[in-house]
Amino acid sequence: MIDFVPKPFSRERLASALARITEREGRAAGAAKFLAVRKAGRVELVPIDRVLYVEGAGAYAELVLDDGRRELHDKTLEKLHALLPSGFERIHKSYVVRLSAVKALHAHEGSQYEAELRNGLRLPVGRTRYRELREKIG
Repeated sequence: MIDFVPKPFSRERLASALARITEREGRAAGAAKFLAVRKAGRVELVPIDRVLYVEGAGAYAELVLDDGRRELHDKTLEKLHALLPSGFERIHKSYVVRLSAVKALHAHEGSQYEAELRNGLRLPVGRTRYRELREKIG
């Protein structure tokens, strides 16, 4: 992200620019409302508020929408996560999920964890991410 602060600048304007760069919430405030998906020579805009979760697929990522549709995006999971609003959380090396879609967390033997979505689907949760995720969804 680039922010231009012209001279002379006020302390408040400089603080605002620094906050936007250093805080995820600051970046997300200006986040886009749509993700562009290339399909057969055209671009389709997918509303971010329809995305339940994103699954990594190598150099690509699959957007999974609230109606069950899957759309292949040409960005990696890491790059897409940076574009998504703060309501999305990385839960596993291969998954980013909308926190409001998570119904419950489940712990199984052998340090296996899952996030159960409101639609009944279960996604794996990484061991290192489980405790933080549990705190965020309360």
